Amino acid sequence: MSVRQYATRVVVHESGEDSSVAMSPQKALLVCQKLRPQLENLVGHEGCRVLLMRSLVLATPEVSWLRDVHVNPDGTFDVSDELERKVEPESAIEGGSVLLGVLLELLVNFIGIALTFGVARRVWPELQVSETEFSIEGAQ
Repeated sequence: MSVRQYATRVVVHESGEDSSVAMSPQKALLVCQKLRPQLENLVGHEGCRVLLMRSLVLATPEVSWLRDVHVNPDGTFDVSDELERKVEPESAIEGGSVLLGVLLELLVNFIGIALTFGVARRVWPELQVSETEFSIEGAQ
């Protein structure tokens, strides 16, 4: 399973039973926020914030509504009420999946697949995936 496929699986899992109705941009981005405690242990508060900002920049060309999202100084995402109303649930799921996928890919590049997988497994232990299934193209 690729990092992007895993990210989509996580976002769908986090959205609950009826993701096509209940998902909003804020809820989709909260999935990334679940990683913050683990990331702050690895890279500190500012390092975590920078990773989130970089992920947002890299994900924006794939999901246009992400251009209207900002990372606050405390590391949370700032999503306007207008954006919440404007973005359809399917697009929210896509945005959350792409952003989480980019974030996990950055982590793989910085700390390797084993540590990235360990972080993800601590945050989402209920999603059964083995380390051998968790891969990124070109990762070692």
